[in-house]
Amino acid sequence: MNKGTIALLAIILVFGLMFASAYSQDDILQVENDMFRNPQRPTSVFWHEDHNETAEIEDCTRCHHLYEDGKLVEGESSEDMRCAECHKEKKWETPLP
Repeated sequence: MNKGTIALLAIILVFGLMFASAYSQDDILQVENDMFRNPQRPTSVFWHEDHNETAEIEDCTRCHHLYEDGKLVEGESSEDMRCAECHKEKKWETPLP
């Protein structure tokens, strides 16, 4: 192989790895546990697409819903918000088992 072919393959490999790593991050969500006063477990990793396939969820707004004045806003999504922005956490007095 000549130097030009090796350089081209290296560039393709680098861009391929960048694309693959960027794409793979879209599927992972860190589920934070900072709402608990005394967390018993570390932050968990949530495999978004695997969960949706297993639960047979196709409509994103089933989970990422948005309400205004107590009414569901059709066609709107809360994907850019944390659940706790609308769903207030319950502070537990005693640690969960």
